[in-house]
Order: sequence, then structure tokens, then C-alpha cells
Amino acid sequence: MTYNGRKVKVILKWQQEYQLDQEARRQLKLKYQDENPEVETQYWNNVRLAALEISNTIKITPKSELKDLVKELSNALKKYRLNFKHPKKDKTNIEDDIQLTAKQIIMRKLKGNNNALIIGRFQPLTKGHVKMIKTAYKECDDVYINIVKGKKSDKDKNPFSLEVQEKMIKAVFPNINIINGTTGNIITMINKINDNINWIYCGTDRLYSYENQLKKMPDVKIREIERTDEDISATKVRESLINDDEKEFNRLTPKEIHKMFLELKSIIKEK
Repeated sequence: MTYNGRKVKVILKWQQEYQLDQEARRQLKLKYQDENPEVETQYWNNVRLAALEISNTIKITPKSELKDLVKELSNALKKYRLNFKHPKKDKTNIEDDIQLTAKQIIMRKLKGNNNALIIGRFQPLTKGHVKMIKTAYKECDDVYINIVKGKKSDKDKNPFSLEVQEKMIKAVFPNINIINGTTGNIITMINKINDNINWIYCGTDRLYSYENQLKKMPDVKIREIERTDEDISATKVRESLINDDEKEFNRLTPKEIHKMFLELKSIIKEK
């Protein structure tokens, strides 16, 4: 067609009524949903496992384009042998569910969608925290920090407010994404973030707990960062503040927050 004297290419997309009507979409979903929640849960677990298996056969490079990957996915799905069923769905329906899930997994791996989440109390920020965050930035597209609010009753371990915690982190990483919450549930944290989270970075002490929580999200991986006693002990940093030991404080913390020594010392001695 012509618009303002220029030829313009117009693409029309036809949509079924159920795609526009939320109630119609809900009814269609219920039509293919089993009444037994356990059956439905097991089915979607099988779909995700199949999608992971297929998507892992597709090589993704920094130059990969989604349209080409979708073609590879379609070809891989044709060769896949289904080993599970659903009471209300036929082979085509099941393959559609697998393809959509696999496409979502692939999209999460494309450049710009490969993001990391780091969880901690940061009471205060230590060289160990900084090492982990820098590693995540090198390996991922972007990094999110979730500051877990400590118990107010435990002032010895949680002397610093959220504002002070953010101030320390921003002093080292000015543009980092920070969220916060009282829950330690990783899935809840991930759901609060609009971007895709593919990786959880943590120390060895949190590895087992995080692995248990992520059993329902097998496409989110854990990156273990080995720690040393020297660079991770927030307890030692708090002790240096209590003991007015600026030299020890500087040894255990990033240089960007050394200027906060007096401020942090006054806070911790008020507790």
C-alpha cells in the first residue's frame, strides 16, 4: 500500500477469537486440562524435561537468530519420540506444548536474556561479595542483587539498613539492579524480576539449599563460586568496626567503601 506517497509493506496477522478473549482462552485451557492436579503437574514436568532434552541439542552462538533456531527446533521435534501421554491431548497437542516450552528455554539463552541473580544480606559488603558479582558480570548479560532483609531482633548480624546496604553495593556497582524482600524463596525472587534469570550465583554454603529450591525450575542453573575464609567473613568485618580496626576493615572490604568506615562504625556501635 502507499502512505504519504511512499510504498509501505503491511503485514496482517489473523487471530482466532480465543486469542483476543481472555475468558475464551481460559475455557480452551480448561478443555485440555485434567481434573487431577497431580496428573497435570506430572504432565508439565514431562513436557519441560522433553523441551530441555530437545533444546540442549541445538547449538546457540552469539550470532544465532531466533527464526533459525525455531526451524532447528521444529526439525529436532520431528525426530523426538514421545514417551508420555495426556488424558485429554493428542500427539499434536503434546508436541505443541513441548515446542512452545523449548522455544521459551532457547529464548532465555539468547544474548540479552542471559541474566544472573545473587542473593545475600550484605552486612556489610565484602571482597567475597564483590568477587562473585564481578564473575557474574563477566559471564552473563546483566546481574540482579536480592538483598534479604535480616531479622530486626538479630541486630548483631543485621546492623545496617537497606539504604546503607544499597549505598555500599552502588559504590562499587553504580548501575546494578537491586531488589529486596523478606523471603528466602528463590522462585519468588525470580518471579519479581521482569528479565529472564538463567543463573543463581552462590557460595558452597548455599549450594544444597538452592539446588533443592530449584528442582521445579531445572532450566535455572546454579553457579558455585568457591570462597576463602579471608574474603567472605562479614562477621570479621563487623568485628573490625566494633574494634575500630580500620586496617582490618580495609583488608576485607572493597576500596570503594573504605571511605564509609566511620559511618559504618557509628552505626554498628549504636546497635
